[in-house]
Amino acid sequence: MGGVGHAVYGNRIVFEHGHQCVRYLSGFSLLELLVVVAIVGILASIAYPSFQSHASRSIMIDARLALQAWAAVQEQNRLKHGRYLSLVELRSRWPLKQRLQQRFTADQALSGDGLGFRLSLEPRTPDRVLQPLSLDHLGQWVTLNNG
Repeated sequence: MGGVGHAVYGNRIVFEHGHQCVRYLSGFSLLELLVVVAIVGILASIAYPSFQSHASRSIMIDARLALQAWAAVQEQNRLKHGRYLSLVELRSRWPLKQRLQQRFTADQALSGDGLGFRLSLEPRTPDRVLQPLSLDHLGQWVTLNNG
């Protein structure tokens, strides 16, 4: 193997024929990378609970808005046709957002005389932030705290 002879002086490589090539050492050391990963981990551990809390509050707001929209659809149908919709009909006219369907179970109770209803969203899994919601035909909210 015929190789070209060279000598290394600091960041410079000098070949036998007098040509010089500058070699730049770039990149990060393992220690630097570990420090950055540790800092990112600490920041994530601080920020994640806050993010989860905001996300859960956003879902609860969406759930309240969905129940209000369903109540408005129910009242419109009662004024137009003299009756409230079944839950299946209600869902076909105003479907829940996918993220609400994943986290809540919807229920509806119609009064025997047909003059009242109660719409409910129950969390599928127990959660400190996601709570059951219920709205009746009078616009009254019932929020039950679990625990």
